[in-house]
Amino acid sequence: MKAGQVHDNRRAVIRFDVSSGEVREQTLVEAWVPQKRDEGGEAPATLEDFVGEVWGFEPALLFDVLPSGGIAFADSTAYVVKLTDRSGVVTRILRRPIPPLLATDAIRRAERNRRLEEQARNPRTESREGEPTAEMEALTRALAAARVAAVENMRFFPEVPVIALVRTTWDGRLWIRRSTEPDAAEPGAIDVISADGRYIGTFPRGSLDMPHAFGPDGLVAFIETDELDVPVITVVRLPVEVR
Repeated sequence: MKAGQVHDNRRAVIRFDVSSGEVREQTLVEAWVPQKRDEGGEAPATLEDFVGEVWGFEPALLFDVLPSGGIAFADSTAYVVKLTDRSGVVTRILRRPIPPLLATDAIRRAERNRRLEEQARNPRTESREGEPTAEMEALTRALAAARVAAVENMRFFPEVPVIALVRTTWDGRLWIRRSTEPDAAEPGAIDVISADGRYIGTFPRGSLDMPHAFGPDGLVAFIETDELDVPVITVVRLPVEVR
């Protein structure tokens, strides 16, 4: 089984059961959809239509699977994490009194600059066999320019969502990474919460990145790259009190 996220005018977490010869699909959660714009049904007429509007600080649908087969998910700007049972029924709602950041002019400017730098590093050009034609090169440049223009004219939600990442451990504990300002140099603080909603503690901002994988008996794995861009996996065992 695995969970997936759907974007066709809705946000959902879906379980795909592949235990038999026929793949079965079950929608566990219909998450909140930010109502920021109308969804048109017409085909894009220009490159600008194809690229579409760019929005900053849109609340993402963040989730991870619990040991019970349910999920833990967040879908708004607030510090709210919902836990479900295996059938998708919400059984517990966890909250912490941490307000979202107001998207000030300075924060919006920093987010716009961050995305422009990202566009410059990743122009999204696809390699193809053989030499591209002049028409393809012109189209690639025009598409890149349209993406840059969309970022330059991006619109913003009024707040920066508090939660940046939701992860679960083998024991059902929650690791919740908080957001930071767009130009922050270090990752946000990580809160550790038990499955029954008890606050265990917080790794301060910049002190620990989120593990890439959680294993049994408190094992966690971190993936980094060395000076040659070769992946290096480090496995450590967490103290009992934060597993």
